[in-house]
Amino acid sequence: MSLFFPDSIGWSLIRFFRSGSLLSWRRAFRLFYRSFYLLAMGMLVSCSTPPERSFDTAQTIDNVTVKRILYRLRPGDIVQIDVFQEPLMTTRQRVLADGTVNVGLVGAVAVGGKTVEETRALIAQKLSGTYLVNPQVNITVLAYAPRRFTVWGHVNNAATYVIPPEELMYLPEAIAMAGGQTSLGNLKKVIITRRIDGQVKQIRVNSLEPEMQAFRIEEGDIIFVTETKF
Repeated sequence: MSLFFPDSIGWSLIRFFRSGSLLSWRRAFRLFYRSFYLLAMGMLVSCSTPPERSFDTAQTIDNVTVKRILYRLRPGDIVQIDVFQEPLMTTRQRVLADGTVNVGLVGAVAVGGKTVEETRALIAQKLSGTYLVNPQVNITVLAYAPRRFTVWGHVNNAATYVIPPEELMYLPEAIAMAGGQTSLGNLKKVIITRRIDGQVKQIRVNSLEPEMQAFRIEEGDIIFVTETKF
């Protein structure tokens, strides 16, 4: 940016200074003040103009944790099975305790622990060839079996809660669902009771540690917030 003193104002100042009259001096001072104001504003604009920013240098967020998961069918889920152009094979049923559903023509099919896409492919494979030619199978989950966990001890709302379908639940969220700790609650000493390989075990953790942000809550967990000792 180039700064300059206006020629017209400069010559006017010279003429007024030569005249020597009080009026001319006052007018000269006003012209000088105006010129100084324009000069100062020009310098301010040139200094305050922010540099251009390219989207190429903008910060990006990496490794964002996505809570949604590929849901796996489990006992208690209610599913609908459709076979394209075979309306008589449409069925709605609950996944049994052994993880199976009954499919026309083929009988019981083990779907527990499988995703919807895996279940669709499995049923299509069993129907293909012997019974149907290139069957198009669609699976819809109509209702999810609740995955419950319990939070008690020194929390504001001790109760049993449900993990949202197709989502993960972490320890801090589970405690927050129970209204957080009371004034006596000790988040540094939390006990999780969990069934592992058929055995009931207790896991003692400090829920305030950074790694506990990723501590997953499983169905059937019992979370106990202990009391602060003074």
